[in-house]
Amino acid sequence: MSELIELVKKDFISIKPLVQNLMHYINIPAYLKGFGRGRIWVDDTSEPKSAVIWDLTNTFIFLAGDAGNQIFNNGFKRLIKDVIAPIFLEKKIDLFYFISSSTDWEKQLPKILGKSELDKRLINHYVYNPDNFHHIKNWCNNLPPNLEMIQVTKDFLEKDHLVNFGTVDYCISAVWQSAERYLKDGMGFCLVDNDSIASWCTTDYVIDNNCEIYIETFEGFKKKGYASLVASAVIEKCLRNNCIIHWHCWETNIGSVKTAEKVGFEFKGKDVVFLYQKKSSVNRILIRKKTIFLFV
Repeated sequence: MSELIELVKKDFISIKPLVQNLMHYINIPAYLKGFGRGRIWVDDTSEPKSAVIWDLTNTFIFLAGDAGNQIFNNGFKRLIKDVIAPIFLEKKIDLFYFISSSTDWEKQLPKILGKSELDKRLINHYVYNPDNFHHIKNWCNNLPPNLEMIQVTKDFLEKDHLVNFGTVDYCISAVWQSAERYLKDGMGFCLVDNDSIASWCTTDYVIDNNCEIYIETFEGFKKKGYASLVASAVIEKCLRNNCIIHWHCWETNIGSVKTAEKVGFEFKGKDVVFLYQKKSSVNRILIRKKTIFLFV
């Protein structure tokens, strides 16, 4: 069989043996448990040897299993051409991100997609060390007098008059599908300056005792230490819930790297990410963890 087979959500768990090296991306175990927006294709439903996982919230495509599986690789190339690329084109996205479970895929991807159309980047993985929390436990004392740290609650999600509220609400809907589910299983804090959200931090995914956090500081409020403050608020809450906290950021995002180190995250490793862009496309490499939400 040369065409890949798309799994139904209840069968996502079948690829678990293939994705062990990707489980630190918390959206992966989330998909296996039936949460989040993801699509998965395999070469064989009864005993998959290779898999492609498409994160529908972002433009990330994960590759797992046997990179030398030629039948799968041929099917994957057609999947990009016939299914994924047309959707990206419709959404006016010309950039794909590929993350793989092994270095073997780094050798195969240029053969599958064309070497000249791939750009290589590195993404850092951090895990929070609770022993470091004593360095930031008094974060409240560092709040500027004109700013307020507010937890994202049901009441807060009604404050749609705040500047930048739309981005916060949009991100929550994209990842969690509903405010109700976010308020039940997720958590976040916003740093508010008068009528503007200056910075915010949220849990993107929470599965078992693992969570992934995301931080964003808005224009006009950058380079003031606000990212560290919102991160500290979320970290404190996560630690109370005995969560293992993960954070990913681009190696070239010096601000995020410094924030991670400042608040007590420890570097665990880096993954190669291939950015695939048609040669005819405008060269607009967006080095952010979040780029464009495909489906909300």
